[in-house]
Amino acid sequence: MSDKLLRDLLDPPALLDRCRALGVLGVITAEEDDTDEDFWGYRFLPTHGGHQGRRCPELAMYAQEYFFEVHFSEAGVLIAGYAEDSYSSFHSADEGDGIWRRFLDQTPEALKPCQDTFDPGGSPENTEDWFPYLTCLVWRTAGSDSWQSARVHTADGVVTSVCDQGYDVGLYQDLTAPSLDHPECMWAFEEQLEELRKSRPEGLAAVRQILELRPLTDELVRSINPGRSLADLAQSVAVQEYAKSAGRR
Repeated sequence: MSDKLLRDLLDPPALLDRCRALGVLGVITAEEDDTDEDFWGYRFLPTHGGHQGRRCPELAMYAQEYFFEVHFSEAGVLIAGYAEDSYSSFHSADEGDGIWRRFLDQTPEALKPCQDTFDPGGSPENTEDWFPYLTCLVWRTAGSDSWQSARVHTADGVVTSVCDQGYDVGLYQDLTAPSLDHPECMWAFEEQLEELRKSRPEGLAAVRQILELRPLTDELVRSINPGRSLADLAQSVAVQEYAKSAGRR
């Protein structure tokens, strides 16, 4: 059993910075008619949900049959996700519906309110339907120096770390400070990055600068997506709170 994701994940402050950068890249690469309810890629929601009336930043990623959410709270960080390729590897027919309940029950009490704000596909009413399909559940409580994961026994008796599921297909690579030259880097932006590599190397350089939290400029935006401008995206970019992270660099 490998806990590579637990070792590779950024510390919470750096992870929050990374999530803001991914959110900005999601805004820049989005189609003009994308909405928060219907999108592909990343959205960073700085005030989504909220625990006991407090703000609860969240990064959401959706791509084909893969998705994950990263929830930040004063109590720590909770990451949950689903990878179609990994689902059958530990959600077997003999396990019924109980396996997901067993690992959700392992979530620290302080972070359980995060489960109430899981919002797959922008539809809170689908939350209960989503839980049975989780293939990743990882957390880090405030004050802890390491990431933890739920562990479950599969039908064949193997103890499985829930964080293993999906990492092999690069689903969480964007949360682990990857290099843009890594084949599994920027998994949710695979098509856009391929286009930049082929025809607009300046756009690839712009992606690097955003991941490095450099100040956002119109030139960076247009290098990645010539059809958009910083003025067009100003309101959406402001929502990502990218400037809070970039301003510390």
